[in-house]
Order: sequence, then structure tokens, then C-alpha cells
Amino acid sequence: MNEAIQQQETQGNGVLPCVTTSTFERTCKNARLDPPKEGGRYWCLIEEQNDLGKSHFQWNCSYHEIEKRWSDNHENYNVIYWTKLAPMPF
Repeated sequence: MNEAIQQQETQGNGVLPCVTTSTFERTCKNARLDPPKEGGRYWCLIEEQNDLGKSHFQWNCSYHEIEKRWSDNHENYNVIYWTKLAPMPF
């Protein structure tokens, strides 16, 4: 475990440094036209339609390579864009 993280856990301040590399790709791809080539977890933009109207939110979602579908598509919301997850900060 990273020494800085161990030190913070010892101090009990509850803060975890969050640093991402400058080379991290943040290009979102169309979930319907350009789905991932591999199954796994991805950062997704979700579109939800309900009686209050249309809204958008982001979350960590999963893609099933064999079934060629997003597990997070439901009756009221769909994955519309996706990108790779950011690397862990430690």
C-alpha cells in the first residue's frame, strides 16, 4: 500500500488523495454506434425519461461482451455514452 495512504489512514483524517494521470483518455463514445470491444466496467452517461421529464447522470456501469448489451439499460433509462474508467489514484 502507498505510504501516503497508510499515513493518512493512521492519522484517521478520512481523506484519500485522488490523482489521475494526464494521459487518461476522456473521450466518450456513442454506446449504440460504438460499444466497447470488451466486456467490463466503464464510466457511462445515462439518459433517464420519467414522468418528471428527461435527465442525465453518470455512473460506473457494465457491458456484457457476449450478450452485446449494457446491463444498466432499463425501462426508464439508457446508456448513451461511455468511456474507460479512470485509473485508481494509488
